[in-house]
Amino acid sequence: MKNLLIVYKNELLQNKKLIISFGFIIIFLTISQLSAFPIVADIANKNIDFIPSELLELRGVESLTEFNDYNVYFRSTYQIMLIPISILAILTGGSLIFKDEKQNLIEYKMMMPVSRNIYFLSKFLVGITTMIIVLGLVYISGIVTSYFVTDSFNLNVYNQIFSYGLIPVMFYFTMSFLIAGSSSKINPAAIGSGIILIGYVIGYTANIIGSDYKWIKNVVPLELFVNGTPSNALIMIYLGISVMFFGSGLVLYKNRDLSA
Repeated sequence: MKNLLIVYKNELLQNKKLIISFGFIIIFLTISQLSAFPIVADIANKNIDFIPSELLELRGVESLTEFNDYNVYFRSTYQIMLIPISILAILTGGSLIFKDEKQNLIEYKMMMPVSRNIYFLSKFLVGITTMIIVLGLVYISGIVTSYFVTDSFNLNVYNQIFSYGLIPVMFYFTMSFLIAGSSSKINPAAIGSGIILIGYVIGYTANIIGSDYKWIKNVVPLELFVNGTPSNALIMIYLGISVMFFGSGLVLYKNRDLSA
C-alpha cells in the first residue's frame, strides 16, 4: 500500500499541469454555456425557430422551444461537455501507460521496487482523481451558475442528470485500460477518442433518419444515459462492463511482454 501511494503521488504530480489547465477550461465552458440560458430561452419564448432541425438534433432536441425548460437546456449542454470530459478520462487513464511505453520510461519505472499491479493501479488512481476534480468543478460551477440564471432550477433533477452522465465517462475511462493492457502498439487516446466521436455521430444520425432507427442509440453510452432515463438493470450492465474492462486490462498487462 505504501509503494502504491508513493507511485500514485509521483504520477499525479507529473500530470498536474494537464489537470489544472483542463480544470480552468471546464469551469469556463460550464459557466459560459449555462449563462447563455436566458438568451436562448428568450429566443425560444418568441418562437423564433430559425435554427435548422439538423443542428438542433446535435443538441438532442427537435425544436428550439424545448429550451424554455432549463432541465432540457442543461441536459443538452451537459451531453456536449461530456465529450471532452470522456476524452480527458482516456488521456489520464490508459493513455498514461501508452505514453510511458512510447517514451521508453516503462523500463526505468519497472526497475523501481513496484510490481506491475501497483504501476497499473497507480495510473488508475491518477485518472480517478482527475475525474473527481474535473467533474466536481463541473458540478459545483453548474449549480452556482444555475441559481443565477434561472428561478426554475431543480437540484434533484440536476443531480439525476449529472449522475447518469458519470456512467459513460467511467465506461470510456476503463476501456482505455483494456486497450493499454492489451498492447503497447495501440494508442488508447486515438482509439478511444475515435470511438467517442463515432458514437456521437451515430446517435446524431439515428435522430435525423427517423424514429424507426432510434434503437441504434442503445449502443451509444452518451446518448443512452444523458438523453434517456436508463433502467437500474442497464446501469448495472454498463458498470459491470466497466469493471470487466479494467480487470481484463490488468490481467493482460501483467502477462504480456512490455514491448508487445
